[in-house]
Amino acid sequence: LTSRQLQADAATDEKCPKTQYAPQVDGKAVIDWAYKGGRLRLSELTLNMDQTFCVKQNCFMGVISAGGASGDDEKKILYDHIKGNSEENAGGAGFGQFASVDANVHMQKIVFTPDPLKGDVAKKIFDWLNSKEGKAAGIPANKVWLFDDHLGNAAEMEKYGFNGREVSCKTRDQSIGNGLVGLCGAELSEVVPSKGISTCANPK
Repeated sequence: LTSRQLQADAATDEKCPKTQYAPQVDGKAVIDWAYKGGRLRLSELTLNMDQTFCVKQNCFMGVISAGGASGDDEKKILYDHIKGNSEENAGGAGFGQFASVDANVHMQKIVFTPDPLKGDVAKKIFDWLNSKEGKAAGIPANKVWLFDDHLGNAAEMEKYGFNGREVSCKTRDQSIGNGLVGLCGAELSEVVPSKGISTCANPK
């Protein structure tokens, strides 16, 4: 997953009716500073994460975000939704920070990852999960899925034998690169274990 799939654009009350504001923390709204900024809204996927094939099959979950997830309160809210049935399979509550494409990865949730390098970071998380130093998970490459709204990122998974699905296809943010990214985040119906590469322009 990427964080944009877990949240919706902050200013989309009418355009994204399936989304909800995140709960307040200590009586204050949680603010997300990505893109236009504003009160954090959770996508339909986030609100229904327990219904995904991944939670039902006890997948290892990860997050690769171009942004920083805007502070500890937002990170905790996102983690509480993605951890599903297993905090261990979600890698615990910690988030790591992208350093360089050559840096080792020892966590399942990495922020500040440049979009063109998300595939490389996914491969590093995959290698770490399968290593003795990680979790010796024994995950085959064809059982890895990346769900991402940014045009082009899903296709990057092909070079590693992973599956990639572009999501938020029904709603695109036309104010950013004429629809370069999604608007309302991922919908539950988009998170399916289909094999190969699926894009909004060429869905599978």
